[in-house]
Amino acid sequence: MGCNIHGYLEILADNGWYALQALSSERCYDSYGVLFGVRVYIEIPPVVEQRGFPDDAYYKTKEAYEEWDGDAHSPTWMNVKDLLAYDWDQTGPDERVSTIDKYTGKETGKASYTYLQEKPEEAAKMGVYLKHLERRAGDLLSDTWIETIKDMKKLSEKYGEEGVRVVVWFDN
Repeated sequence: MGCNIHGYLEILADNGWYALQALSSERCYDSYGVLFGVRVYIEIPPVVEQRGFPDDAYYKTKEAYEEWDGDAHSPTWMNVKDLLAYDWDQTGPDERVSTIDKYTGKETGKASYTYLQEKPEEAAKMGVYLKHLERRAGDLLSDTWIETIKDMKKLSEKYGEEGVRVVVWFDN
C-alpha cells in the first residue's frame, strides 16, 4: 500500500498562522524520508523528527487534518530555520538495491527487493549488476519539494525563518 503526503504551507502573520496553499500530493518516498523521517530507505537523519500536529495550526489546516479521522499518521511540521540548519551534503547508504547498467555504469532502477538478488546470473544476462548506493541528502528531494523549499525561503524574507512552515501528515 502506498503512502501519500498531505499538508499546507503556512505563514505567521499578526494574528497567528495562515495557510497559503495546500502542498502537492506528489509521492516521493526519498523526500518523505529526508524531510520528515517517513518511509526511510536511506540512513540519513531527517530534517525534522516527528513533532506531532501543531496546536497553533491555521483552522483550515486543522480541519483538513481532522477529516482523516485517525487514518492520518506521522503529523509534523518544518520551518525555514530547520531547512537552513540541515546538512544537505551528508550521505548515507540506501538499503534498497539498485540495478546498474554494466556498460554505462548508470543506475537503471532501485527496489527494496528484486528477484535478481537471488539470481545474479539473470542480472548478468540482462546487462546489469546489483549494488547498494550511497545517497546525498540534497539529492533526495523531488523537483516539487525543491520548488516548495525555494518558496519557503523567499517568504522567510518577509515573515522570518520561523514564520514560514509546512504542516504535514501522511496516509497509507
